[in-house]
Amino acid sequence: MSANPYTPPPWDDLLSLANKAITASAPVAVLPNGNETANVTISLAAAARSRRLMMGLVTLVESDHDDVMGGMLRTLYETWLVGIYALLGGDEALQRLLAQRDKQQKMFAKVLGEPIDELSDGQNLGVEVLAGKVTTLLESDSHENAEFARAAYTFFYRFESYRSTHGGLGSIIGHIDEDENSRTILERRPEDDDGMRHRFLLGIALLVSSAQMPAIKSGLPHEGLDQVAKRILALNPSKQGK
Repeated sequence: MSANPYTPPPWDDLLSLANKAITASAPVAVLPNGNETANVTISLAAAARSRRLMMGLVTLVESDHDDVMGGMLRTLYETWLVGIYALLGGDEALQRLLAQRDKQQKMFAKVLGEPIDELSDGQNLGVEVLAGKVTTLLESDSHENAEFARAAYTFFYRFESYRSTHGGLGSIIGHIDEDENSRTILERRPEDDDGMRHRFLLGIALLVSSAQMPAIKSGLPHEGLDQVAKRILALNPSKQGK
């Protein structure tokens, strides 16, 4: 993940690009009228969530806390998957997403001691399975780089799970600096700056995609998103870091 065959833009340029994506996605993070299908509504809501996540990521970088942004990047990828699945997957996608919600709600109700007899058992929808479904839908919709959805589960989602989201040694051990004579606990875990900027750029691309696709489908303004997307494509990050 750290050995990228290109050099990502510097942080100042990335922050500028992220803020442009946040501004350009604002018209999409709304419900323009009451006639959208449930699928489109979920996709627009996912774009709104992605936008808020990117705002949080910008705040972390600007406050010198970019070493803890991995968990939010993982959530951004999951949110993107759900939004695209809802947008392109029709009624089957809607029912699978609702079944996953039902399963989680019944689990929480049981833990809290609430009545569960009338609650649906639901059905699990794992992230890896979801990523495969999104790749298939993107391929059917003739999108370039449709394989990204599935590939990113390994090189992006699982990496952030190991390195940043879960509290195992993959996340913790970076705070230990040792040599043959001593050990020191570090306040901030050292990071590969190129790798961090690369992952942040992927996060920007996820936000743009999560807003651009439902905007096009719904007739919402997307010119600003198109401009940011062209800038990202000029950097060709989709073929990097795998």
